[in-house]
Amino acid sequence: MATIMLGIPRTRVLEVQEDPGGVRIEIETTGGSARCAVCGGEATFDGTTYLERPGLPVFGRPVVLSWRLRRWKCPRPGCAAGSWTEEAPERSARNDAVKQ
Repeated sequence: MATIMLGIPRTRVLEVQEDPGGVRIEIETTGGSARCAVCGGEATFDGTTYLERPGLPVFGRPVVLSWRLRRWKCPRPGCAAGSWTEEAPERSARNDAVKQ
């Protein structure tokens, strides 16, 4: 239900925490594997990192979106890509809107 209410494509809500300062919503992107942008090989999972963004207030209370983003790395020796973090879908959508 929370995922539907949030309305951000390709994400799922992992946890909602409430405290006197507001609401923190932890989300992650969904989807399978990633490919290396340099050599095209299948990337391997290399951990997670978090990106925190203020969201719109909910019932007048401040909200923080805590994105759990996956880190990927190219397993091919000598590939210049190294490792990278996936983009949050809302950031990609905003970039696409700017390009149009």
